[in-house]
Amino acid sequence: MANLPASVFSLEKAALERYGHMGPVMLHAYLGVLASNRLLHVSADETDASVTFIPYAASVWEELFRKKDFSGRSLSRFALLRPSSEAGHLLFECPRAHGHFVIRSCEQVKNVGEILLARRACAPEASPERKIDGGQALLLAGMQAAGFMVDAEDSESTLGLPRELPQWEFHDLYLHSRSRLGRQSDQIGGTYRMAPLQPPDPIAVFRRDHIASIALPIPSPDSLRQLTVGEVMDSRCSVRKHAAGGLSISQLGSFLHSCFFVRGMWKSGEIEFTRRPYPSGGASYDLEVYLLVSRVAGLAVGTYHYDPVHHALGMLTPDNELMRAMLDDSYRASAETCYPDVLLVLASRFRRVSWKYSGMAYATILKNLGVVYGTMYTVATALGLAPCALGLGDSDKFSRLTGIDYYEEGSVGEFMLGALN
Repeated sequence: MANLPASVFSLEKAALERYGHMGPVMLHAYLGVLASNRLLHVSADETDASVTFIPYAASVWEELFRKKDFSGRSLSRFALLRPSSEAGHLLFECPRAHGHFVIRSCEQVKNVGEILLARRACAPEASPERKIDGGQALLLAGMQAAGFMVDAEDSESTLGLPRELPQWEFHDLYLHSRSRLGRQSDQIGGTYRMAPLQPPDPIAVFRRDHIASIALPIPSPDSLRQLTVGEVMDSRCSVRKHAAGGLSISQLGSFLHSCFFVRGMWKSGEIEFTRRPYPSGGASYDLEVYLLVSRVAGLAVGTYHYDPVHHALGMLTPDNELMRAMLDDSYRASAETCYPDVLLVLASRFRRVSWKYSGMAYATILKNLGVVYGTMYTVATALGLAPCALGLGDSDKFSRLTGIDYYEEGSVGEFMLGALN
């Protein structure tokens, strides 16, 4: 079976001859283990590879052989058909399902397309107009067994919201299922998938395209207010109103140094590492800090990049229309309550994470972002500043403002900072 396809009937027959009446039972238990480890590939027969079904659990393998009743059933709104990394193959999958299909023929693509459009699956019975082939029968049986199907009433809408898992939008559930174990069969974790193609990116970006360089003052040891950890955590909150005088460059320097300054650097093999005030998945430290400065005493209005190794700012652009558009976006994202003294934009150098991680790179970036948000809130509170994280930002505007390729380094978070009123 490891080298050539084998029918279930032939395997059951061989198991019966070798192990007696318990042979088929042992066989299906073994096949269930293979299914649970994504090692079982099921096709209609030894000669029909137009559809292959890969179950993710022993229960799905067992359910595959039960008689199916499709009445009152509809296709989940989360099902999708997408190209595979292998040429000539399409993947039919669903984040609700414990299994997926590999589609290799135009006829089966047509079958899947009809199901996706109609959101209905018909029982695999022959009709005078069209014969149901083995591949389609497997497709329908696998959909029911794996969880592609839902009750028909769930496919309807109520008050403009779908009845099927209304709290989930398609992209959210897909990312959740694909970046966790359980409902996907690809490699996931620290596989160093890009190591054969290119070396890792450097630990930090030293931008040479800035039009001015500003060394920031090193904060004094007593710049942080003498608060206990409990006092800082208890008083932490989002502040959407800034003092009229604005931030000083000294306050901004203390904030950046306490949050982002590199405390140490070392190298292991060809991979560079740093130690910083906050943790980062795989010590990747992919997040770069950009500042859209609107009002800081001692600092010209403009867009800056923070150098965490030398504790310096590099001015990328002076005040311009695109920068103001991003500041306006932050004002709207704060429910039009605050025009920030400084808008910090956190941009991920995606390859710092995806070079190592398969299946979970973007999820790791978002976790890194959450950790940094927490650090920024804590430091701002301890310094007596006004912090507020934002939920929305425009990555295209950031790309145009900085001239950085959208897919190489993109904004993933925004944070307003100002003087406490």
